[in-house]
Amino acid sequence: MDKFREPGTKSLTEFTTTGLSLEPKRRMASATGRFYNSLIDTYLTAQTPEERQIEIDKLVAGLPDPMQKLYREGLHKFQEELEENHTLLERHRGNEVRYLLEMVMTSEGRSAEEKEQILARCSQAAFSEPAPGVAVVQTEQDFFEFLKEHGLVLVEAGAVHFGGDNRSLPSFLIVKRMSLEKSFAEDGTQMKGDGFVRHEFHHFLWNFLERRGDFLRKTAESSPTLTTAFSHFKDEVAAYIIDRGGPGDIGADILTYSDDEEILKTARDVRDLITVCIEIAKGKDVDPQEFLYASMSARSFAELKDGFVDLTPLDKIDSGGVAALYSAWTGDNTFFGTYYKERPQVVELLRRKKLTVPALLIEEFGVKHIASAAITSMERIFSEIRYVKKFADVIGADSVNEEQLLEKAIRSRLPLPKETVDVILSLPHEQIIRVPLNKSGEEFLQSFIVFGRINEESERAVYQQVINSSPVMRQAFEQARERIISRGTELWRPDYESSTEDAKRRAESRRQEIVRWLREL
Repeated sequence: MDKFREPGTKSLTEFTTTGLSLEPKRRMASATGRFYNSLIDTYLTAQTPEERQIEIDKLVAGLPDPMQKLYREGLHKFQEELEENHTLLERHRGNEVRYLLEMVMTSEGRSAEEKEQILARCSQAAFSEPAPGVAVVQTEQDFFEFLKEHGLVLVEAGAVHFGGDNRSLPSFLIVKRMSLEKSFAEDGTQMKGDGFVRHEFHHFLWNFLERRGDFLRKTAESSPTLTTAFSHFKDEVAAYIIDRGGPGDIGADILTYSDDEEILKTARDVRDLITVCIEIAKGKDVDPQEFLYASMSARSFAELKDGFVDLTPLDKIDSGGVAALYSAWTGDNTFFGTYYKERPQVVELLRRKKLTVPALLIEEFGVKHIASAAITSMERIFSEIRYVKKFADVIGADSVNEEQLLEKAIRSRLPLPKETVDVILSLPHEQIIRVPLNKSGEEFLQSFIVFGRINEESERAVYQQVINSSPVMRQAFEQARERIISRGTELWRPDYESSTEDAKRRAESRRQEIVRWLREL
């Protein structure tokens, strides 16, 4: 999170993808995402200015022709801001940490006593400048927590950006480290691999371009309050794409820096739609960085929605599209695989894309989904089929027959004779959910038959039905029976060996009864 700056009302360049057909627009967005992420790598890697310029020239040359002049201009303006920041740092060489922290505390009106209390611990921090003007204060974990206690750091993440509103104020990052024994400067690749640092460096770069006022497009929301909130929102969305592939469930207040309920409601709705777009892209093996342009260039919440929908790689509905839609609807964070988010924004996306999903494709997806190795129990099959049916209803494919889908799914996971599966499907729910998956013949029976339940008449009746359902299963039981008895006895005896003699006799008598019932099956 960009802690101190109140973002201005500017957005990305005057260059837009308006009027372009879909494929050129996506190619341009893809090139932007690759360029921007690679640019961050370049500035966070310690190298000489000459080496860095060679890398940057290569990045610009890899852009489509219409973008090269524009992005070269933006880089020139960014470099000017970096040089100004570097000039400020040069005046305080050897005392950069103290200078940067003191500037922040002065801008916040901290007392002289509090300043000294914090500055007295500067030995727990170290300064690094991987590129001239890219200022990084590395702190030991204890000092970072100390800064949080004093309200200088307001985030739970491991890095924060402090952006100056004008060239007289420095901009820098604070990064939490477990230890300062090895600095970022000594490991030129460490910073670019740190998601927190990449997130904050985006703010660092964006702040410089934003405060200039001569390169980025102006945000155009319906009110000053909404304009400010959206400026924060799109900046944070881009940062979270760079950091972790998207905003996910990040709070709307964190994304907008607002507590206005109407603004938060709008932000939550947009956040959830763009998260659906990102999840679908991931499901189609498209890198979320391709949405960076849509986030950076939008001038309003409505434009941002339009941009994400356009770039979502879902132009027709096939089996892969259904899988991606379902994944986006359920969300990628599950609680033991049974709690799903059920994002309604998939409906909005389909409406905007003018797409419908055939019931047949959902049924095919459901069977294939149940075949997943992640689904390991019959109970989970029932749960997943209910979700697939609910998903079908939500997106308007309500002709999906849940019972037929369930039967197809179960049959796909039971490598048993058809007659045996017919019997299993006729069992009461409380018994069918105990049926093991992906096991055939003897292995199935050894898992299905529970030694300690044989003396229950209802259990014996079920076992009898399954065993007698086909000659194959009868033969499998004859071959597996002694192993079932042996294994059951092995698990049975330790439970009563330390009991009284009378208890042992009763237990042994019951075991013999179970063995008798098994031999009579």
